[in-house]
Amino acid sequence: MSYLRSFATAGGDAVIRIAAGAVHLVSATPRGTYRVAVSQTEPNRLVVQFYDTGRQFLIDTMWWQEKPWAQVSDIS
Repeated sequence: MSYLRSFATAGGDAVIRIAAGAVHLVSATPRGTYRVAVSQTEPNRLVVQFYDTGRQFLIDTMWWQEKPWAQVSDIS
């Protein structure tokens, strides 16, 4: 079973598929002057960062404790 989730931030939008043991980026679209960076240090965790001068948005996703987990942070 997998979960497809959309995340909307002021810096951009991301669609991420989360499943047991694997997290995949489907799309990441920055908004305006924001840029995007993607980090995946292990198969079950993915971080998408939309960043611009002085502000960034982090979308941290993973398969954790047998279920999907996500946190969106606004870092100014």
